[in-house]
Amino acid sequence: LNFEPSDAGNDAEAGHVYSSVVTTTGTGFFKIADEGWGGSFGFNYGASAEQEAAGTNVIELGVPFDTTHGNDSKNISFQQPAGQYRFSFDDVTKQLTVTTVE
Repeated sequence: LNFEPSDAGNDAEAGHVYSSVVTTTGTGFFKIADEGWGGSFGFNYGASAEQEAAGTNVIELGVPFDTTHGNDSKNISFQQPAGQYRFSFDDVTKQLTVTTVE
């Protein structure tokens, strides 16, 4: 995900929100991870085992989703139709918010 400053008028201000517009082909599952799936210093965020068991690992558009870190994180469920969506990950709160792109 790409860097998004918290103050768009000040390029020097560091934000903690990373976002990208993604064109999807429909429903699926994913995680927020680096190419090494975490490794020693990397990242691997997904749903918790409790979220998966309860069926609450599903993205709701516009609703922040609490992720969990670690090799035992589970897949996040994306059950929206094909289209363009903005995925925004807050590195401080570890929440992912997905919205439609208009």
